Amino acid sequence: MMTAVGCSTQASTSGTESTKKMKQPESFIHIDMVTISSGYAMTKNFHVLKTVDSGVNWTDTLTINSNSYSDGPGLYVLNDKTVYVASYKASEIEIQKSTDAGKSWSKNTMNMQVDDFNSAYGGSLTLSFINQSDGFLLTSGLPAAGLMSKALYRTSDGGNNWAYIGKSENPEQGVGDLSGINGYTTGMTFFNSVTGYITCTYHGQKEISVYKTGNSGKSWSAVAIPLPEKYTSSAYDKEYYADAYQPVVYGKDRKNVKMELYFCHDEERYPYIYSSDNGGTTWHIDGISNLLMKEYCFADNKNGFGLNESGKLYTTNNGGISWSETL
Repeated sequence: MMTAVGCSTQASTSGTESTKKMKQPESFIHIDMVTISSGYAMTKNFHVLKTVDSGVNWTDTLTINSNSYSDGPGLYVLNDKTVYVASYKASEIEIQKSTDAGKSWSKNTMNMQVDDFNSAYGGSLTLSFINQSDGFLLTSGLPAAGLMSKALYRTSDGGNNWAYIGKSENPEQGVGDLSGINGYTTGMTFFNSVTGYITCTYHGQKEISVYKTGNSGKSWSAVAIPLPEKYTSSAYDKEYYADAYQPVVYGKDRKNVKMELYFCHDEERYPYIYSSDNGGTTWHIDGISNLLMKEYCFADNKNGFGLNESGKLYTTNNGGISWSETL
């Protein structure tokens, strides 16, 4: 049985949507579009913006005051009206939620697990909601002396209360419930209440850092992702590695998924687009992409939005095989 994590709730008045519109910012840290036209993004100074015209214009809906040591708050858009944001507050995590397309926000805080040094993780935060009630939150610490602490939480009431599932203090020592996950997390996606994925970058591991749970996050194992033919003979070469980026779900049944893997060998660097139409049970390679997108989302099988390493916004109309910079 999972142990409840304490939290408190209050109304947020500072997140009331502004009527001021702006042109597209130069860079973002998150992008999550619901359709080709409408969706949300987060800037590098932690403003949550909304667009209804494919990113031509943006409306500022929320400013997040997060700890300066954080890698950045997490953003998850369930639908056009329901949006979640998670951010660090000292030894707590604050969850903000809007159910009216950013016009108003509610606010909860939850107690956070700490590492062996009694410090907060302070790295990245990733949210994944399945519906209005069920969701997951992953914290991943800043790298320090090989430590890459992670902790996983779950809510069944829309983010009002959270249960702690498990954590990993140091994957190289195999400590904790998430000890099988090696690397610096790039994202987490749950397809349903049972099946989820965590992806990582980590140079030196033998497996590709794509990990799957089939028991709601209680245990994780590496996924046997099919390799491009040119890399099958070099999979255990010390000059070879593959970075994995977060699977993203599109479609009402949550079975259609896309994911990008960045294969590196010697001086070669190629981003490959993968897809699944059965919720990650099997994967196939769609092809090589023209650009690496470190974060992306898809409205359907063809149309998507992505952010490159600098946070520049791109779009695709062929499933991620080619990306074009937005104006």
